[in-house]
This record gives sequence, structure tokens and C-alpha cells, in this order.
Amino acid sequence: MSLTEDRESSTLRSLNDKFWSRTLQPEASYRSLDHLGYDIDHCVVFELYPDSGSAFVLRMMNHERQLQELDIDLDDPSASIVEGIDSSHFRKRQGSIKLSVIKMLFEERQSAT
Repeated sequence: MSLTEDRESSTLRSLNDKFWSRTLQPEASYRSLDHLGYDIDHCVVFELYPDSGSAFVLRMMNHERQLQELDIDLDDPSASIVEGIDSSHFRKRQGSIKLSVIKMLFEERQSAT
């Protein structure tokens, strides 16, 4: 693994360790994901940032190996929006490294649980 892959792996592993232990976001965000039918223990997060007010954007590989972007509203989970992410999002070298690390973490998580 290259230095760039090691760094990406370390960053994503730290992010997901917090996500899986449900300490990354307020509990309401996990209830929203549960409400939307996600198996949090088998998803891999690769981006998370606030959107507005009580909403945030979460990009992840879900438990069915689909890349998705979720715009989650903590106040009203039924108002949350889920969209697929095309793999062209990862076209550049840095993106392809990130995608390979996401897949690696996904496989590790599947075999660990």
C-alpha cells in the first residue's frame, strides 16, 4: 500500500470507527438512518458534512455495496433525500484510491461482523 493509500485508509478507518460506535453524530442521526432502513454496522462512510440547520450530508457505501449520498434531516427523517453516486465521482487518481480503500474497509467490516 502506498503512503497515500495508508493515509486515506487511516482517515477513513478513524471516521468509520466513530460511525460504527455511534459517536460520530448525535443519536438522532442514527435513528434517521435506522428509519431509512440502513444497517449501520455494514455501511462505510467516506464523507460527512453539515448541510443546513438540522440537516447533514452523508456519503457512504451502503450494506448492499451501493454508493449513496444522503441528505438527512434530523428533525424529520421522512424529509431525507437519498441519491445514488455514479462511480465517475471517483475518476481521478485520488478518487480511485479512496474508492479502493472504501471497498477494502467494506470487505473487512463484512467479515468482522
